[in-house]
Parts: sequence; C-alpha cells; structure tokens
Amino acid sequence: MKGRIRALLGTPTGAISVVLLLAILVLAVIGPAVFGDAATTTDFLAILQPSSSAHPLGTDGAGRDILARTLVGTRLSLVLALVAVSIAAGIGLLFGAALVTIGGRTERVGGTVIDTWLGFPSILLSVLIIAILEPGAGAAAVAIGLSIAPFFARITLSSAAGVVNLDYVSAARLLGLSRVRIGTRYVLGSIADALVVAVFSMFGQALIAVSALSYLGLGVPADVGSSERYSIDWGRMLNEGIENFRQRPAGALGPAVAIAICGLAFGWFGDALGRTFNPRLVVRRRTYADISAADS
Repeated sequence: MKGRIRALLGTPTGAISVVLLLAILVLAVIGPAVFGDAATTTDFLAILQPSSSAHPLGTDGAGRDILARTLVGTRLSLVLALVAVSIAAGIGLLFGAALVTIGGRTERVGGTVIDTWLGFPSILLSVLIIAILEPGAGAAAVAIGLSIAPFFARITLSSAAGVVNLDYVSAARLLGLSRVRIGTRYVLGSIADALVVAVFSMFGQALIAVSALSYLGLGVPADVGSSERYSIDWGRMLNEGIENFRQRPAGALGPAVAIAICGLAFGWFGDALGRTFNPRLVVRRRTYADISAADS
C-alpha cells in the first residue's frame, strides 16, 4: 500500500491532482458555511459590477459576489457528479458482471445492448431522460448516471473476460458456489483496480455533463432564501454569466475555470491511479530507481 502511494505521488500529475482534490474537497465541506453569506446576500446598489478588490470576479444581476458563489457551488456540483457516477457504476458493474457470470448467448446479446447503448450521444440521452422524469437536480444526476452506465458495463465486460476462465474461478464453480458469489467476490474482486481507475476517470466527465445540463436549464433550478447557498452550482452560474459575457467576462470565466480545474484534477488522478495499479509501470519505475541509486 505504501509503495502504491509513493508511486502515485511520485509523478507530477499524481502529486498535483492529489493536492487539487484535497483543496476541492475541503472547499466543498466548508464553502457554504464560510462563503455562504457573501454568495447569497443581494446588493442592488452593486449590480453587475466589474472585477475589483472587493469583488475579484465582479457581481451578478442581484449584486452577489461571483467568486463567493463559485466557491460555494463546489459542494453541489461535486455531489451531483458523485451521485451520477455512483448510479452509473452500480448499474454498469452489476450488468457487466452478470453477463460475464452467465456467459454464452446472454453475454453476446448483452454486449450488443451495451454497444448500442454506447452509440447514443450521452447528452442527447440525458436530455431525453430528463424530459421523461422532469427537470431538476436529481433528474440531472440520474440522467447522467444512466447515460454513462454502459461505459462501466463495457469496462467490466472486457476486463472480466480474462478472469472468468482462470483456475480459481473454475475451482469456485466446481465447489458449487453460486453465480452471484462468483461474480461479486471472484470476478469483480479481481478487476477492482481497473474499476477504481474508471470511476475517478469518469468523475470529471460526469461533473462536466451535470454542469452542461444545468447550463441548458435542465439541472439545478434557481433558488432564493436561506437554502440558496445549498443550491448553487457551476452550470447555472455559467448560464447566468454568459448573458453578460461581453461586458463582464469574469462572471462566466469563474465557474468555467472551476469546472475545468475539477475536471482536470479528477482526470489526472485517474490517470495516475492507472499508472500506479499497472504492475509493469510500477516495476519499471522501481527498476529505474534502483539503477539510479546504484550509479550514484
């Protein structure tokens, strides 16, 4: 475990992503409490103010500080992305593992269903699902989760294909273990590393997709009052900032940069995890380290 942590932090992208993710998580926890008042207090004498020392990113149409709103919006944006990825991973892993465990014609038909599912543009599928459910934060998370679920199903199906015929899986079948236990304990347990990498790699894309739905007006609805600090997300902020982009570009750049940084942080972390969990790359790093130590 310690070796994997050192390998993760030993790459520039791995170290940077860990620092960024820790900062993002801390901000998500303390943001509404620390910056909530500045993010929700209206000041009609300071409407649409440009960037200044008091308001680094300016103010919105109600005189609220955009930087504070961007910081507060971290929590809801991450929560919606987390819900979407959890739905996608749960459905995709179970579906893929079930197909591999059953095998035969069922696996082939299921693989065709997954490929067909993957063929639909995720944003169009999400809009269709929201139209059926009803626009809202929960519907947006469910829609994104269902649209990216086949990604996890395909990874599970492809990764598990090389595991089901191994000796210990065959031995489990001979011992009479149930298909459910074989699929969950032996098949999914053997590809857990690849699945963890896939979850973190997809998290950034889910965050961008959820924000895109809010930008289109299909995600988080506008809210006022004491609960507003818990209903701010980057997608709706981006939608509001675009309206006055020419006069006040900082209003849109704030949430846009936040989305980009979070997307990059999770993407880099997923890539670093993939390199860490890849035995060949880990062995290669150790070999280079040993050679360098011997030469010195």
